[in-house]
Amino acid sequence: MGSQSRPLAEYGPDIWGDKFVSNHRDFELWKAYSEERDALKNEVWSMLLSDGEKWTEKLILINTVERLGVGYHFADYIEEMLAEMHDARARTDENYDLFTTALYFRVLRQHGYNVSSEIFNKYKDNDGKFSEAIARDREGLLSLYEATHLRTHGEVVLDEALDFTTSHLKTIAKSFDSGSLAKQVKRALEQPLHKGIQRIENKHFILFYEDSPSKNDVLLKFAKLDFNLVQMLYKQELSQVKRWWADIDFESKFPQFRSRVVEGYLWAVANAFEPCFAMARIMYTKMLCALSVSDDLYDAYGTMDELNTYTKAIESLDIDSMNGLPDHCKMCYNTSLNVFSEFEEQIVKQGSYDDVSYLKEAFKANLLAFHKEATWCDKNYVPSLKEYLMNSTTSSCICMLGLCIILGTGHGDTIEASGQQINQKLLLPQKQWGE
Repeated sequence: MGSQSRPLAEYGPDIWGDKFVSNHRDFELWKAYSEERDALKNEVWSMLLSDGEKWTEKLILINTVERLGVGYHFADYIEEMLAEMHDARARTDENYDLFTTALYFRVLRQHGYNVSSEIFNKYKDNDGKFSEAIARDREGLLSLYEATHLRTHGEVVLDEALDFTTSHLKTIAKSFDSGSLAKQVKRALEQPLHKGIQRIENKHFILFYEDSPSKNDVLLKFAKLDFNLVQMLYKQELSQVKRWWADIDFESKFPQFRSRVVEGYLWAVANAFEPCFAMARIMYTKMLCALSVSDDLYDAYGTMDELNTYTKAIESLDIDSMNGLPDHCKMCYNTSLNVFSEFEEQIVKQGSYDDVSYLKEAFKANLLAFHKEATWCDKNYVPSLKEYLMNSTTSSCICMLGLCIILGTGHGDTIEASGQQINQKLLLPQKQWGE
């Protein structure tokens, strides 16, 4: 397309408009909800601490608490209980039903335990196939289906279990139109739990649980109140970021760049939904917005001469490097600098690991990857699959946004411990671009 051609994309307007800019929280309602939730929380604690329950019953309760979205209130205790269950189960050879076995496997794998998938071989017949007898256990089938989505490469028994359960659950979904279990089956086929966004799946499960004949009214009310309180918090945070974006005023100055605030905030919630991670969500969203406008600059507005200059300036990532950049590039550059500066201030206030150098290197690597793609487009070059995948590993921004969440949630010390490996991965695209 020639080095002076401007590739003008026609992005539609932000569909959200000013919807989330204003947020008038009812503090009296907030206070009333909080007080009622805290009282119910004590009752839920009593359920979890009950000594009379078998470990299988406690596992079911833990799963229910987590799927209702309130597990974060009891996180340390849940980890302690699962550790005990894992140790006890390792020492016993008791036979449990399909539902319990699959639930045990899924919940413990979700929490990082290396539970063997060989425990499902006992549900096979003499021909090495899953027995049709278990197809009559609808709850067991659903439990096994959800468990299969935590499989790793090479776990053939879980690959077979997925095929088996999917086939039978589709039949069940057609045969039963109502009831909590039927609704859960249809939702699971559409969106497996492990592959969903936790807060969205929490909302669905609250509705399923409300229809369940075995529901606990105290737990249900606690979950509803907590969900509404957390939603209020999310609205407040989103309003804060929307106002920040409005103050920068990309929309009137350079409408060619997209506003991705709402989408970015949803991604932030997907990565760190717990209320205590407000700063992580806000900074993640701002960082994604800064990345997004730079992405649009490379994909949909900048000439190659501008992009070459902009990419060179990014190598230093300091305010003096903005000199000589056109106004739209300066705006993208300055937005990024301000976000990094604010992020560093916030994590210092948080009292956690405050070195954002790896995050800055990841940002530079992302823009170098964007530049490579723009160069391919300018030269009408079609990369090989290997070239494309190697570059898109960086241009997808997964590494950088992952680092953003790690820093924002106070786990930056893990970055320092893995610094050499991270640095090698980040420098790869830079070396490619410089060759």
